[in-house]
Amino acid sequence: MKKLEPYFKIFCIEGKERCSHEFILDLTGLKKTTGVSEEDVAKRLIDFGFHAPTMSFPMPGTLMVEPTESEDK
Repeated sequence: MKKLEPYFKIFCIEGKERCSHEFILDLTGLKKTTGVSEEDVAKRLIDFGFHAPTMSFPMPGTLMVEPTESEDK
């Protein structure tokens, strides 16, 4: 989450808070500037072996990323 924070808005995190088991990335700016949607990003993450993120919940144009789901056993 901290590596993505300079590039994307993170919803529901204030200041130096840490995420518990998930965080929500706002990708609306990315879509406006490049045309790349949250679905495009989600599919590409799956291509690289990451757990499929939840799309557009609880807000449209977002990805709910669960780092714990992408960790190796």
